[in-house]
Amino acid sequence: MKVSNIYTHLCNIIVRNSKNWSVAAALTGLSFVFGQVVWAQSAGDQLLVVETKLAKVYAPESGAQTYHLYAEVDGRIYETQDSSVAATARQAAQFGQPVELMVQVSSEMMEVVTIRVIETTDGPVSQSKAGNRDDVSAVGSYQPTDLKSIEEANQLFDSLPLAFKWHSQCYQRAMTWTYEMYTYRGINSMKAFLFFTRKFINEYHYKWWFHVTPFVYVNGVEYTLDPTFTDKPLQMQDWTNDFMIGNPVCPEIAKYSDYSNHEFDQYCYLRKVPMYYYQPADIEREDNAGTQLQGFNRSDVNAALSKKK
Repeated sequence: MKVSNIYTHLCNIIVRNSKNWSVAAALTGLSFVFGQVVWAQSAGDQLLVVETKLAKVYAPESGAQTYHLYAEVDGRIYETQDSSVAATARQAAQFGQPVELMVQVSSEMMEVVTIRVIETTDGPVSQSKAGNRDDVSAVGSYQPTDLKSIEEANQLFDSLPLAFKWHSQCYQRAMTWTYEMYTYRGINSMKAFLFFTRKFINEYHYKWWFHVTPFVYVNGVEYTLDPTFTDKPLQMQDWTNDFMIGNPVCPEIAKYSDYSNHEFDQYCYLRKVPMYYYQPADIEREDNAGTQLQGFNRSDVNAALSKKK
């Protein structure tokens, strides 16, 4: 066994048998970086400890052995062939419990070696954030701003901050941008959630399951504002082309279930929502309730703004 493999094996043994991963980190030489434990021997041999919540867990496809774990926090897809890891992950996802994942990173995949449910005093996560919002009302009452010229959209795009911490996520940047457009410019923007389906993920070995960015209307035409990945406002199809292989048309859906129940029908789906939505879980919850968010969640905004430099 190579020295690097022996070290990894010993790390795994210590972590599996430790109730406190900060102690395991001290024993193994792992170090904490921005809320994650990281050890890197080389560019191609890395162990990460990731704290996250899981949105869903998928069993292996026919003839395969790999489970897919969809992270709610960063939109990344982690993999494992360990059925016990998958069972723990599925239960944690069902009850909204945060987890710590020991992940072995290679050029091929991010494989979950061990999983630990993080015990909280609050019990399962509440299914409603309404008490922390200004208002929740019936679907259909939100009125987005319609700009008068593409020059206005360009100026708005150029005003969006780009100085975020390196580990910021797309939904945190999108919340920061929409909140600041509203607060400082009075702009009611929208958000476009791009969902990559299992058909696309399996065919192209894609490692993410969603992306989100704000968009605005210019004389009724949608223009996305995604300065992390683009250099100007883009119309919706041009924006999805930046992420999709083969430039498919991503159908717009009216409910989260139109995506989750039809993942093998298309490569992608678009869900367009008001600026208040933070993560896919917000869409799923409000769609199931038949309501639409009409206020920013203060904790979501504060969490997003904390990622700015």
